[in-house]
Amino acid sequence: MKPNNNTIKLNYGQGCLDLLAGEEAKVVLPQELPPAGSGEVERSLDQAVGRGLEDFAGARSASILVSDITRPAPSHLMLPPLVKRIRELGIRNLFVVFALGTHRRMTAAEEEYLLKDCICLPHGQHDSKGCVPLGWTERGTPVEVLESVASSDLIVATGNIEYHYYAGFSGGAK
Repeated sequence: MKPNNNTIKLNYGQGCLDLLAGEEAKVVLPQELPPAGSGEVERSLDQAVGRGLEDFAGARSASILVSDITRPAPSHLMLPPLVKRIRELGIRNLFVVFALGTHRRMTAAEEEYLLKDCICLPHGQHDSKGCVPLGWTERGTPVEVLESVASSDLIVATGNIEYHYYAGFSGGAK
């Protein structure tokens, strides 16, 4: 295979990279699935597996965990119907927490990009210095949770499940 001047643009971050491909190169483009239709979040809330939000009527506080900038979860689409349902339960003390895992802290611009029209919601990023110990797993691994989350009456975790190069799949508990 001898190289030629076939240049392929690859999306990377917020820009793109040029890749010089040989004559024999075959480019296979990913096929993205269409987004869920209008009302899908509401339908999911109505048909919860296990306990539904209505089981938490009377709760005073809620933490909503959302993905950080490294994940493609559409938090800005999930939050409005979720927050509406939580407020319909009478819960006014609500806080959105970016679950960073082992990732770096995000910039204010990245927070705004992820929340879009929901940027006015009280929010913050996970900070291991603000965690409280809750105990240990059967294997002796310490369990620590952000204090503001641990003290919430209701904790709702959102996100996505996708292939992860190192861990098999992403989505929180690997």
